[in-house]
Amino acid sequence: MYTLNETWEHCIKMWQDLVKDLDTNNMQDGCENIDDYVSEFKEKWLVDHDINEDINSNCFFCGYSDDWEGRYYCDQCPGRLVDPKFWCMNSQYSFEIMPRLFLAKLLELNEKRKEAK
Repeated sequence: MYTLNETWEHCIKMWQDLVKDLDTNNMQDGCENIDDYVSEFKEKWLVDHDINEDINSNCFFCGYSDDWEGRYYCDQCPGRLVDPKFWCMNSQYSFEIMPRLFLAKLLELNEKRKEAK
């Protein structure tokens, strides 16, 4: 399992790489099948980075909020620890439909997190 800081680092790196890949392939947020693309990219990213742990939803935040019984709780999501209103499926920045806006939200929350230290 990763520390909170490691979780943030891995998560942001994954999303930066994903957005870079989207840009390389000229894919726009909200385009057809982007949700499948995001899911497949995340799975491949973990393999490519030799991350062999079983991470819930291939998401470092979900993995961090797993409890010892293998369940996860959104209220323990690292994003919600910074902003209790954060939700990865928010229609304004949904991770699976608008990955660029989702990355922007992660970066915003990470800055708030760092300022609060």
